[in-house]
This record gives sequence, structure tokens and C-alpha cells, in this order.
Amino acid sequence: MPHIISTVNVNGVRAAAGKGMLAWLAATEADIICLQ
Repeated sequence: MPHIISTVNVNGVRAAAGKGMLAWLAATEADIICLQ
């Protein structure tokens, strides 16, 4: 069973959350999410 890995380059977690990152996290089907 393959895994889906997503990597996101964010400039501050709070700023990214204000731009919709939390909604994206809830909607994504990724098994592993890396924040840079």
C-alpha cells in the first residue's frame, strides 16, 4: 500500500493558518505532511 507524502514550505505556521492551511490539512489525504 503506497503512502502519500506532502511537503509544504510555510513562512510561519500562524501566517499559513491564516491563509487556509488548516482547511487544506483537513481536506488532504496525505499520510505524512512535512512543514518546512
